[in-house]
Amino acid sequence: SFPEVIIHSSNVGTIQFGQLIGEEIFFKTIRAFGFGQKTGIDLPAEEKGIFRPLDNWTKISASSLSIGYEISVTATQMLQAINAIANKGFIISPKVVKKILNSPDVATEKPYRRKRIISERTALLLTAILQKVVQRGTGITARIRGYKVAGKTGTTQKFDPSIGGYSSTAHTSSFAGFVPADNPILSMVVVIDEPKGPYSGGEVAAPVFREIASLVLRQLHIPKQEEQLNTIIAERPLRQVER
Repeated sequence: SFPEVIIHSSNVGTIQFGQLIGEEIFFKTIRAFGFGQKTGIDLPAEEKGIFRPLDNWTKISASSLSIGYEISVTATQMLQAINAIANKGFIISPKVVKKILNSPDVATEKPYRRKRIISERTALLLTAILQKVVQRGTGITARIRGYKVAGKTGTTQKFDPSIGGYSSTAHTSSFAGFVPADNPILSMVVVIDEPKGPYSGGEVAAPVFREIASLVLRQLHIPKQEEQLNTIIAERPLRQVER
């Protein structure tokens, strides 16, 4: 099934689904999630990555793109894409924040680009799948006790210009996720360039996500979800039970 393909990062299954979608829909969906174009983040010299026009696709492009090849993306693009799922289907231009101030006199922020690219129902379904990736799939090392985490691992071979193809020894490992999954406060992308030893995203990038996210959640004083549940129960008036 599609969920199991994502949960266990099955390349074979991903390729099969990529072929079923159809090239035109596949192309438009990749573009809708912001790949192949600048995100509009307020930083200089942003790159748009590499994503070829549909007219330049080959017979194997759909299969290659399904597993992350024939495309080059930035970490900011990955973050914007995972945020579209976290934001229940809306893609939003990322912004750089220097500080957060609590004051009625602070000027409002500049308008940001906000566009629905998938339905809320689809976003919630994807969130549920991404939670299972962390609960029992390739992203299990991103689990944070007391919080629901949603995310996806990534592992790709790096392109080597000297051989005109992909390296068998150099990899890029990644993990993109958000927490709490049902009411996101924090989203993050971790990219490890050419890790030494183990190189899968689940082995090297997901644990980094867990450590950083755990620290940020503590600093933001985000209560564990089990504590939130206990608080809600404690606030409810007890009803007398007739015996």
